[in-house]
Amino acid sequence: MHFINLDILDMIGNYCKMYQNAKLICLSEEFLDQVKVLCNYIYNCVKKISEQQQEDIGREIQRMNSIIQFSTILDRCGEAKHELGVKDALEQAKSRVIFDNIYNEDIAVSALKEFEKKVKLSAVITKNERALIVKAMKFPKQGHWYKCPNGHIYCITECGGASQISKCNECGATIGGVNHRLLSTNTVAGEMDGAQHPAWSEQNNMANFDLIFD
Repeated sequence: MHFINLDILDMIGNYCKMYQNAKLICLSEEFLDQVKVLCNYIYNCVKKISEQQQEDIGREIQRMNSIIQFSTILDRCGEAKHELGVKDALEQAKSRVIFDNIYNEDIAVSALKEFEKKVKLSAVITKNERALIVKAMKFPKQGHWYKCPNGHIYCITECGGASQISKCNECGATIGGVNHRLLSTNTVAGEMDGAQHPAWSEQNNMANFDLIFD
């Protein structure tokens, strides 16, 4: 029997949707390889995933998020990535995000921010910055943070459920939803507060359960 953690599969699916909706071009092969690695790892588990395995999978899911951020920077910076003084930062970011055997989010994000600095862009948020933002908002529970189709983060206050449609401040993409239903092109920004489902949702009360396949 295979015990598959639905929350992990949901997170992988959300990142796949985010990558697809953003219509990213760079690092597409690397992103797909990462999806395959995670799916094969989960599929081959013949018993409930251990805490250590969950930590390992969690790191690789964080790597997926960094690959999306890296791809976004590469797509946006255009020819700037070929400029003098940028190549070293590019290779360092690629090494930390793609090739490190044991992914370290702090090191990878630091490398991405350095690369952003070189190409004069700014989109990556560090772990400490996320923690400060979440703490400042003082939401009573997880699930208030979301991403537009292009990966830009926004929040929904009050109950955390989508009640109106608006535009992303960064790119103008459609965000939000109606009747507490998030638009299919938007996703939960789990990297902000660890949420896997919207604050206002049935799934939020049914997290962390296993589906058993014979």
